[in-house]
Amino acid sequence: MTKPATGFGGTEDTVLDDMPSLPPPSVPAAGTVVDDSDIDPNEEADNGPTDFVYPDSKDQSSSTPLTPSFETIIPNGAIINGFFVLDNLIIHNGTFYIVTHNRSVFPALKEDLVWRPHVSGQVEREPNEEAGFLFSLPRAIYGDWRFGDPREEVQLDHRDPIRTVKHYYHWWGEIILGGWHVYSRIGLDPDGTFHPERLRLSDRFLLPVVVDGKWRDEARVVGPFMHAAFPQAAIEERDQWLDLIRLNRTIVFQRALVTNRRAAHQQ
Repeated sequence: MTKPATGFGGTEDTVLDDMPSLPPPSVPAAGTVVDDSDIDPNEEADNGPTDFVYPDSKDQSSSTPLTPSFETIIPNGAIINGFFVLDNLIIHNGTFYIVTHNRSVFPALKEDLVWRPHVSGQVEREPNEEAGFLFSLPRAIYGDWRFGDPREEVQLDHRDPIRTVKHYYHWWGEIILGGWHVYSRIGLDPDGTFHPERLRLSDRFLLPVVVDGKWRDEARVVGPFMHAAFPQAAIEERDQWLDLIRLNRTIVFQRALVTNRRAAHQQ
């Protein structure tokens, strides 16, 4: 049964079942990546993607229609190894979906994914149920998925181990400033003219593996500086990330900045 369509960002959910549907990814079973017990709050080893940042929707409606022309793009070539910006990035059950007719436009994104360590200490780079990128044609992304309000935002996704994130120089010198350097390309015209007004500050930082405030450095410098630089940004941890997965809703990030310090160093 099709619910009334209220437009993208409407007050009611919109189910578009008149188009070919893509089966939603299965919810990971208990004891897998979404089980709280698999995260050791005292763990300091390389245990996967530590931060995922996205700003608040502010309950704003979007002018982006849910049509077959909807695609994920890299705006203004804002991409280098380990840092890339994506517009219209979809997340469902902890999996990111890149919607495109031309997959060759995108780099090999699996090298920008870091998740659970092997016994040997080597970190997996293949997508899995909670930390993966999948590709879909625009016409296949709709169907029976329920879309919530869009997130009109800048998203900063750090995929680095906890012991790296809680170090002041790595967090600010590499992750934040490195990501902002790539993000600022959006404000650059072909003739070299720069438009800083095109750059929007993040509204929310979501850290999907961090618990108990362990993203803060021992000197307690990172936290105050984050609030000074992003005064309106909420900084959320793993419990909020799990809430998004358990909500079983599809979210469209209108702009996402994804970073991976490890990938930037290895390539």
